[in-house]
Amino acid sequence: MEKFRFITGTGKIISFFEMLKEINNFINEKKGIYKVMIGTDSEIDNNFVDFVSAVVVHRVGFGARFFYRRWQKSLSFYETENKKSIYLINQRIWEEVINSLDLAKSLIENFKNINPQINFELHIDVGYNGKTSQIIQELMNYIRGYGFEVKVKPNSFAASKVADKFF
Repeated sequence: MEKFRFITGTGKIISFFEMLKEINNFINEKKGIYKVMIGTDSEIDNNFVDFVSAVVVHRVGFGARFFYRRWQKSLSFYETENKKSIYLINQRIWEEVINSLDLAKSLIENFKNINPQINFELHIDVGYNGKTSQIIQELMNYIRGYGFEVKVKPNSFAASKVADKFF
């Protein structure tokens, strides 16, 4: 994660470690219950798949801060003739989940000595009424296997609202 750049809610470009410092400062400003929610969304744009991962730090009842990062992958990577196929959608969702998990694990590794009482959630951009409904349980079980709480639509706002906003 160290190589990635993140963008703050105010538009400032920062490193992963600068993001950690800002999160730590936010947490140290005020005692409270904190949740860190991580979600990734993607969409097809011409010959690329755009991805956005969001990190939302919520001081329950007292506001939040968010950060995001954006990157692209060539659509040819997915090796499919029909760019809108269900296969491609499922592949993209799995890639979103894996990217969110990697980000969450990096955050936890760096926060384990700072505040062990932070609750982490992974938000996935899937719902029970859509093309991805048949893989929800599989995705949720996979994420829970890593020890994370999982939220899906309509409660997965880190992915379906925050990350989605930055395409």
